Amino acid sequence: VYQIAFMAGLTNGLKMMLLMVIAAFEENKCFFVTENHNHLLVRDDKSQELETFIGRYFEPIGLPKTDPIVKKARQENRIQKMDWQDYWNTEEKRRTHGRLNNITSLGYENIES
Repeated sequence: VYQIAFMAGLTNGLKMMLLMVIAAFEENKCFFVTENHNHLLVRDDKSQELETFIGRYFEPIGLPKTDPIVKKARQENRIQKMDWQDYWNTEEKRRTHGRLNNITSLGYENIES
């Protein structure tokens, strides 16, 4: 089970998270997203702070942390933290503009970045 961190803004941060989500689909792995260090949750008025940025503005992404698959993986020490740099440092994994990509497990073939 992969742990994917969403810890930045809506440009690079969101793209980095989504690149790791795509990788999880390509590898047919379960995943969950954490927002532990996401500055988008913080508000000047503490009563307005968000529990989850993704949950407020998007449909759910990945399994909830309370899912039995995630709980069992934690108990068995099978959580793999994905590092955004592994998906940002090469053009192929970053899916740069003008490249055709496949996500075979989802039925996508020759999709432009």
